[in-house]
Amino acid sequence: MPILKKQKDWEHEHDFQLDNNAGVFTCDGCKEIGFGNCYKCSPERPCNYVLHVTCLNEKGTPLSNPLFKNCRFQFDRIRPLSVAPTCRICALDIQGRMYHCIKRKYSLHPHCATLQTTFSLPDSDMTIKLRRGTKLNFFKSKCLKCLKCGKKNRSSGNVQCLSYVS
Repeated sequence: MPILKKQKDWEHEHDFQLDNNAGVFTCDGCKEIGFGNCYKCSPERPCNYVLHVTCLNEKGTPLSNPLFKNCRFQFDRIRPLSVAPTCRICALDIQGRMYHCIKRKYSLHPHCATLQTTFSLPDSDMTIKLRRGTKLNFFKSKCLKCLKCGKKNRSSGNVQCLSYVS
């Protein structure tokens, strides 16, 4: 998604400007915490409305994600009640804007939907890839507690994990 200097949002009456030094903020679109680049109201009309760059999708442009074959994700500004409100990447509840695949009934936070799937480390020829379905042994630990259900004893088979691997 190209980063533009000035933007409009259907939900807010002021123009937005890109802020490259925002620090930590709570996005008014997806209701998730963010940091770094974001859109804020222009200095002429200062208010506290802030959006992730990925949550400002005025045209509702659909996207595909290589981690979910045969899915076409449509951008939803307001979460429809008929869809699963859990992100298929981070497994956290979706409180606001999201991408949703009607065919597979998958939902993604806007930021999760646009994660880089591959990148290279500086000064290295190594390629790092985002991979789905990682089995991690630490999920068998009784010290960890699920943020969703509150249970402490989850098996790795019940947890959807993503990890970057080389």
